[in-house]
Amino acid sequence: MAVKQLSKEDIQKIVLGGILFVFVIYAYFNYLLAPLGEEREELEASLQDLNKKNVTADAKIRDLKRAERNAKNSTEIYAQIKELTPDGTPIVWVPLRLRDFFTRYNLKIAQPRSLGQSPVQSSLIQNFLDSRWQIEIPEADFISLGNAIAAFENAYPLSKFTEVSILASPSNPEFQRASLKTNLRIHENP
Repeated sequence: MAVKQLSKEDIQKIVLGGILFVFVIYAYFNYLLAPLGEEREELEASLQDLNKKNVTADAKIRDLKRAERNAKNSTEIYAQIKELTPDGTPIVWVPLRLRDFFTRYNLKIAQPRSLGQSPVQSSLIQNFLDSRWQIEIPEADFISLGNAIAAFENAYPLSKFTEVSILASPSNPEFQRASLKTNLRIHENP
């Protein structure tokens, strides 16, 4: 078989075809695929940003739900405490309430004595007073007194006993004399 010689025109066509092929490949990669790659990178970056925002939003939703539950619980506790505080000044109703409470535990108390009151120094609890009282119990058996103190602190969640003094009576050893100082946190009526 004889090899045919290429003419000058055929060589020009082949060279021009090669240049056109290189140009088409160059144009395909630079003008068609490059923008698609850049757009893909931008979409991946925006997707990562959206994922971060989604995680942050989920955390905020969890925090809001927790705050909502806490607010509901706090509102219920506030209503219960406010319910425990009748209208009027504490000097009027606290002695009666203390006497009734300790009577349920077979403890007779002397007249409770007010040691003063002051506003609560907390930004978390507003419109409340710290009311301090001294309670004298001339005769108390140890178990009834302990049960009464525990029940009192459970019944009045914002109260606490700041001082408990128990003296044994030599004449009647089964009964002791008790002196209690309590701090009642009560709602300040407007």
